[in-house]
Amino acid sequence: MCLFTMLLQPRYQNAFPSSFKELKVVGFRYGSVINTLNLTFDSNSVPNNIQIASVLINAAPYVTGFDIEGISITVNNIPCAFPDRNYNKKNT
Repeated sequence: MCLFTMLLQPRYQNAFPSSFKELKVVGFRYGSVINTLNLTFDSNSVPNNIQIASVLINAAPYVTGFDIEGISITVNNIPCAFPDRNYNKKNT
């Protein structure tokens, strides 16, 4: 299980216990600032883009090993930016 899955999947399971199914990393390059994750939900109760992005940004202060930049979050290719919520471990 990769670091992204280990740290983020439990947060999505807690946020959406009846609909969250799976988190898969589909795009990752060591040293890259862009990583792509696929989240799978039960088709009967899919959360909206902001709800999905909020789980990620709320996890940011607690994850280690990678940074989550609120300004760069997209869900379904739609920007869901949180410009005031950037957690770069080098600056905190």
